[in-house]
Amino acid sequence: MIRSPRVPEATFIGLLSLYVAFGLCLGGAPLQDLPDHLTRAHIMADLLFNHGAQFGDQFAVKFDFSPYVAGDLLLASLDRGIGAAWAARVWIAALIGLLPLSVWFALRRLGAGAIAASTAGVLALYVATDHFFVLGFANYLFGVACAFFAYGWFCTAARTGRAGAYAGFVLLLLLCYAVHLTALIFISAITAVSVAFWVLTGRVPLRRAAVLMSAPVLLVVLQLATASGMDLIAQAAHIASAAAHPGAGAGAAEGWRAVSKITGFAFPAERFNLTADVALFALLIATATFPMLLSWRGVTGVSAEPLLIACALALLYVITPPTVGGVWYAGVRPLQYALLFLIIAGVRSAELRPGVQRAQFALAVLVAVANLAYVAVYMLPVNAAMGRYKALTASIPPGVTVLPVDTEPPRFYRPFLHAGAYATLNRDALTPYLFSADNTPQMYYFRYRERPYSPYESWYSANTSVRWDRVAREYQYVLVTAPWAAQKIPLSYTVVARNDVAALLRLQDR
Repeated sequence: MIRSPRVPEATFIGLLSLYVAFGLCLGGAPLQDLPDHLTRAHIMADLLFNHGAQFGDQFAVKFDFSPYVAGDLLLASLDRGIGAAWAARVWIAALIGLLPLSVWFALRRLGAGAIAASTAGVLALYVATDHFFVLGFANYLFGVACAFFAYGWFCTAARTGRAGAYAGFVLLLLLCYAVHLTALIFISAITAVSVAFWVLTGRVPLRRAAVLMSAPVLLVVLQLATASGMDLIAQAAHIASAAAHPGAGAGAAEGWRAVSKITGFAFPAERFNLTADVALFALLIATATFPMLLSWRGVTGVSAEPLLIACALALLYVITPPTVGGVWYAGVRPLQYALLFLIIAGVRSAELRPGVQRAQFALAVLVAVANLAYVAVYMLPVNAAMGRYKALTASIPPGVTVLPVDTEPPRFYRPFLHAGAYATLNRDALTPYLFSADNTPQMYYFRYRERPYSPYESWYSANTSVRWDRVAREYQYVLVTAPWAAQKIPLSYTVVARNDVAALLRLQDR
């Protein structure tokens, strides 16, 4: 029995601490994209703080106020201050911890009680370690946390009319933009739905609503006025035109896309084992929503606004194509926001019935504990394996060219896909796959001076062609995960070092 709000708050803090401690254990950074981000930050730290002594001949930076830059600058500063190894640990721990805190903060600013906010925070621990987490989408996840902190201040400004609260919202809105562009897009959509709801229900006068929306509208307009924004508008127009004038065979294609979109609602759940993923995700959804199923009064009362926002974000997912403006997984990113607002709707509804609220909190704790155990069972062994992969890079001579090869078959969790970046981070080797201006347009502040030949990164499992003559000319070493098929690397080489995770091959056809 929950006798005091202090019990749920203490439980939330305890579970949050356990999750953060788990993040601090992941020194190998076994998240798909994270080795790439860590390496880019390490290079940027050298270019910014050490005048490019190590990497100035290979890379260049040119900063302005743009998406992604804030996260990269912060990570580069951490790299400079505490070193790459601890920067990785702190970054992952912050990645896990900030999202639940932001949801708890937003609930409290919305006027929810301590038990409801703690329940939402506990359930958000699952969201903080979902598919986006194992993909290593660090800047995106930090953007989600920034968006919910911003939403909390936005609600305070709307309720109180305080200029200080609105100033906090504007500052966080700018941070959202500088961390990840989607954070600006989604917080703008969320605040627009909220303001429309408040105006229609008479909670906020129209004049205050216009003032509240002035900052997000202005930032979105300014972004759309840029070259990348114009590209997004052109792409949206093309999509709308294709939808309005479908060609031959479009019916079957549309049907397939509809099925794909429906199954895609489970994207946040996909991590390690599909059966366990679905079971845990179903428990999360049931825990979040059962109070609304028990009482329609909650759905039409305190839960109406967050439920409306969740539906709007789900609709945004349905109409958004998989890739927008060069951003991969763009289509599924509204789902995480929608899931969080579904959780908010559920905990607000549970507030109307203390017995239901106690049951929901108990189930939320069960979800969080089971999820931490599940994630740890899969990730801690991979973290140890990543440590052995990193140790192997010690055999790479400094400053050489290295082609990383990931031989693992495609699946939800691919921790070694970008692990080859450690050859650059640890040994100053030149590798070809870092995200930069030429392959990630939003990161135009960071670029290769001359990127070496870059075969498709999953060529091994996808069986795509590779220009082996260029590999022989431009690379001295190949860093390949084990096991590998010798016939797939048709060059003469010597195995310099190997372990159970990977091998370093010195090419001889030079």
